[in-house]
Amino acid sequence: MAIYPDKKAGVLTGRFAVEVQKGAQRLRGRKDTLAEAKILEAEFRLALDSGAAPTSKRKFTAKASRPDTLSEAIKRADGILWSGKTSEDTAFQQLRAIMGIIGDRKLDAIGPSEIDDLVIELSKGRTGATINRYLSTLSVFLKWCLKREYRTFPVPSMDWQDEDEGRIRWIGHNEEGALLGALRGTVADVVRVAIATGMRRSEILTLKPDQLKPNWVHLWKTKNGSARSVPISPKTYAEIASLLKLGMPSASKLRYEWQLAREAMGLMGDKDFVFHCCRHTCATRLVQANVNLRVVQTFLGHKTIQTTLRYAHLNDHSLTDALSIMQTFHENSQSVHT
Repeated sequence: MAIYPDKKAGVLTGRFAVEVQKGAQRLRGRKDTLAEAKILEAEFRLALDSGAAPTSKRKFTAKASRPDTLSEAIKRADGILWSGKTSEDTAFQQLRAIMGIIGDRKLDAIGPSEIDDLVIELSKGRTGATINRYLSTLSVFLKWCLKREYRTFPVPSMDWQDEDEGRIRWIGHNEEGALLGALRGTVADVVRVAIATGMRRSEILTLKPDQLKPNWVHLWKTKNGSARSVPISPKTYAEIASLLKLGMPSASKLRYEWQLAREAMGLMGDKDFVFHCCRHTCATRLVQANVNLRVVQTFLGHKTIQTTLRYAHLNDHSLTDALSIMQTFHENSQSVHT
């Protein structure tokens, strides 16, 4: 069978594995959707039939198979490092972006100077928090390589950046209408689900049918490592069921369609207008509806209340109500003593 459900450690990943063989040659790959997998299968068959596929056989001796460059190690780590985690695709995208900045270097040639060059380039348009996520990915990857003796030098210290809370960018109701009108296909449904549930992009795109129940979505693997259940309306249930039936868009497809919508809305200059705004929007609307912050914390799966407290100041009505209550109490106290 050329296309089959991809598994890692016996667990379905939601992706599709593609394997095509002709004689002694075999080509393998993975894709996010069945449609993409069928395209890759056709490309593999064409490459094998035309003789364009690589003909050299891989030697699996211990010496020959040990990767020593960044690209070789990334290929070796694929399917092993971060396996089964929702952050897997993002981590490998970050590694490829890092390689694009510092070059396909020898693993032992990645030192403090290369880290400095990386930080300088990443600093162009990225926050300290985003830079730290790239550095964390690189650090984990290099430690993994060191443990397997692909790298022989100690992993260099990372130049961690200061992180501020940053701007909480949420989507207004009129803006939401414009956004949904500009999005195409199933991506609009993904955005609706994200705003209604506050689920992260990776949590939505990796959903499986057994996680969806009437009134609930059960998330077993999350960013902070804790499972949680998210309440949903009948409308959101129908939207998720439709997405699962039609197939979730890939992360790259989602980014592409979001950029098109962003351009159509004239928001290319707003660097904070990213998909994560949908999660901020859900949190903001919960807080503005006077939902208890502890409930908001549980709803969104924040590990600490400090993360949730970032949204507390957005409910101006609760602050003015508090002032009114305090003034009334003070006036009543004065009347009692006069």
